[in-house]
Amino acid sequence: MGITVLVCFLISLAVVVSWLRDRADIFSPARTFVLVWSVSIGLAGLKLSDYQATWSSYAWIVLSIGLASFLVGFWIVYALHLGTPLLPVEEIRKRFSNSTIDQRRLFRVIVVLFVGYLLCYIAEVQLEGYLPIFSAHPDRARIEFGVFGLHLVVTTMPAILFLIVEYITLIKGYAGRKVFFGIVFFVAFVSFFFLLQRFAFVVWILLTIPFLYYTSRIMKFKYVLFAGTVFLALLIYLESFRVAQYVQNYIYVISRMRYSGAYAVMTEPYMYVVMNLENFARGVEKLDFFTWGLFSADFLMALTGLKHWLREYFSLVERPFLVSGYNTFPFLWQYYYDFGVVGVAMIPLLLGFLIGHIYCLVRSRPSLMILSVYSTCFFFLVISFFTNALTMLSTVFNMVLLVVIHIYVEKGSFIAKTSTPM
Repeated sequence: MGITVLVCFLISLAVVVSWLRDRADIFSPARTFVLVWSVSIGLAGLKLSDYQATWSSYAWIVLSIGLASFLVGFWIVYALHLGTPLLPVEEIRKRFSNSTIDQRRLFRVIVVLFVGYLLCYIAEVQLEGYLPIFSAHPDRARIEFGVFGLHLVVTTMPAILFLIVEYITLIKGYAGRKVFFGIVFFVAFVSFFFLLQRFAFVVWILLTIPFLYYTSRIMKFKYVLFAGTVFLALLIYLESFRVAQYVQNYIYVISRMRYSGAYAVMTEPYMYVVMNLENFARGVEKLDFFTWGLFSADFLMALTGLKHWLREYFSLVERPFLVSGYNTFPFLWQYYYDFGVVGVAMIPLLLGFLIGHIYCLVRSRPSLMILSVYSTCFFFLVISFFTNALTMLSTVFNMVLLVVIHIYVEKGSFIAKTSTPM
C-alpha cells in the first residue's frame, strides 16, 4: 500500500471519527467532500485494474488545485461566519417541527406535478412504443428511451417523491391525504422503475437524506440500515437488467482486474469509483485545446437545443481519451475541458463558497427553501467523484423547481404574503 493510499484512508477514518464529536454535524459540506474524495483517491491508488496507470505529476497538480480550491471556498465562508452563532442540529429540528408550510398549496402542487408527470410519461411511452423494462434489449433501450421536452417533465420524479416525503414528515394530521400520497409515491416510483434509469433514484435518496436529518429524528442507525439495504437491493436489481446476458466473471475479465476471480463481485463498484479519476488524469494530460464554456454550461446548451448541434459543428468529443468501457469523469473535468487550469482553480472556489454559504444559512436561518437547495448541494458533493450534477439539465431543473415551489408554499415568504389563497 502506497503512502498516498494510506494517507487517504487515514483522512477518511479521521472524518468518520469526527462524527462522534458532541454536536457534530455529519452532513456538513467539508466533511462530506473530504470523505468522498479521500475514499475515491485511496481506492484509485490501489491500482487493482490494468486499465489504471500511474498518474503524471501534471495530473496530480491539476486534481490537487481543483480539490484545494473547493475547500478554500468552504473555509472562506467559515471565516466570514466565524462570529455568527450556528444553531445546533436539534434546534433546527425543533424549528422545522413547527410547520411553516401552507398545507393546501403543497398538496395542490404535488398533485399538479404528478398529473403532469403521468401525462408526459404516458405520451412518451406512446410515442416511443415500448417500455425499457419489457424490451428485448433493456440495456440499450433505457439509454435510447426519451422524448425531449416530455422526458424533462418525467425526470421531475425525484422532486415529486421528495415533496411527498416532506408533506408526510412535516404536515400534522390529514391522514387521508397522506394515504393518497402514499399511493402517488408508489405509482411514481414503480412507473419510473420501468424506465430502468437508476440515477434518478440516487438523486431522490440523496436529496431526502439531509432533509430528513435536519427536520426529524428518523435518521437512526436501524432505520438507515434497513432503508439502505432496500435501496441497494433495488439498484442491484436494476443493474441486473444491464448485465443479464453477462456474468460477474466476464465483467471481472474485461475489466482486467489484478486480484483473484473469487472477488469478482467487487469489480463493478470498484471500477465505477476509480475509472472516473483515471479518465480525468489521462484527459488533462492529453487535452491540447479548450472549449470556453460549452461543457460547463451543458444544461443551458441542452435547454436551448444547441448542445448536439454545436458539438457536431466543432467535432467535439464529450468524453475523449477513454481506454475502457467506463466513460464518466469527476466534476472537475468540464471546468478543465473549458478553461484549463484557470477553470479548475476558479470555478470550484466559487462553488465551494456558494455551497458553504448555503450551509451556513441552513445552520443560522433555516428555511425549507434553503434546505431544499442544500439538499441538492449535498447530492452534488456525494457524486462529485463520478459526474458533475450541476451541468445536467434534469438536476438543475429539479433544483429550480424545488426552490420555486418552496417560495410559493412556505409561510412567511414574499409570495406567500402577497398572493391570494388557493
